[in-house]
Amino acid sequence: MKDQVSPTWLYRWWVVPGLNNPGVPLSVGMAVLGGLASSRLDNALVRNEKLAVGVTASLQTFAQVSIAEITADVRPGAMSLGSSSGSMPFLAADDQRSKCG
Repeated sequence: MKDQVSPTWLYRWWVVPGLNNPGVPLSVGMAVLGGLASSRLDNALVRNEKLAVGVTASLQTFAQVSIAEITADVRPGAMSLGSSSGSMPFLAADDQRSKCG
């Protein structure tokens, strides 16, 4: 018998410049980073280090600001929840800005 439990999903969002800010080709960068199965994130986290079963990178574009997003489906047993070890600390770490002030 095998459990039918879905893997842990990690999401990370960043606010980035929008369409009204010329000279920032973020859509191309996000596509290179995680747009295809042969992307840099997929090669690093899924194939080489085997920390995830799937990763994506995308950009939601708006006029004033946009949202860059990276997601990872963590491989079972590869990383304990909340751990910052391995290559995914940018996904699992808490936002450090909330601790300032």
